[in-house]
Amino acid sequence: MAITHIATGTGAPGAGGGWTAPFDSTGATLLVVGITSWGSGNPINNVADNYANTFTGLTVRVTGTARHRIYYCISPVTGPGHTVWASGAGNTYPIIIASAFAGSEIYHSESGATAASGASIASGIVTPPSNGALIFTGVAVANAGSTNTLSPAGFTLTHRNQASGGPNGSAGWLVQAVAAGIDPTWAFSPAQGAQTVNTAVFLDGLLTPPPARVSQLGLEVLERQDITLNARVSQVAMEVLERQDITLYARVSQVALEVLRIPAKSESSEQISIWID
Repeated sequence: MAITHIATGTGAPGAGGGWTAPFDSTGATLLVVGITSWGSGNPINNVADNYANTFTGLTVRVTGTARHRIYYCISPVTGPGHTVWASGAGNTYPIIIASAFAGSEIYHSESGATAASGASIASGIVTPPSNGALIFTGVAVANAGSTNTLSPAGFTLTHRNQASGGPNGSAGWLVQAVAAGIDPTWAFSPAQGAQTVNTAVFLDGLLTPPPARVSQLGLEVLERQDITLNARVSQVAMEVLERQDITLYARVSQVALEVLRIPAKSESSEQISIWID
């Protein structure tokens, strides 16, 4: 299942923090949020959304007046009118860039860097282990007037300034067709003072159903002492693990309930075989 971009919402709510504009996240399996904030102020300590999802924060990097951090949420509750909130204990001036993606539920790795000044900053090489990975990168610079660009080519960019001054923030994402090391590098025009960058990698694929349920099903069959049925369910269990097929897993669970309802006799194995197929 290839990773696809669903929607992005942004916000620059001012000193005290606040919400992004609403976006429709329906169908997303992953939310990734890049947050720029005022490095000299209080850190961001509250990231939430209106669907009551819980976010995991990666490494926070700060130098001078620029602070940046990436947050993510796997298997979120999604829907229309989705908004993301960020705030701190005092003046934080956050810039929030929240993107929803489908096809990934697997966080892999991160990189990042800081610099006191300069015309560009590299995040550091990340190397996905498989094709089709999502590369998400974000940058914070101290001055709102900067034009930020990103290399290598292929990234989709989102940019926000604080209307009332404060930091400048951008984010970019790329689905990498062929796995290879990549070092996202941001360039600024004009050159900037304090700057921080972060990059996160998410892999193509969804979380598999827990194999413990398959084992439980095997115990239920053994308790019925039906050897033929046990062999058939073992075959199904192998299909579940090989295909990582959530739909099939749900069907096997349904079969387990049917097994418990049927009297123990030889016909039960034939009937169950029909249901599974």
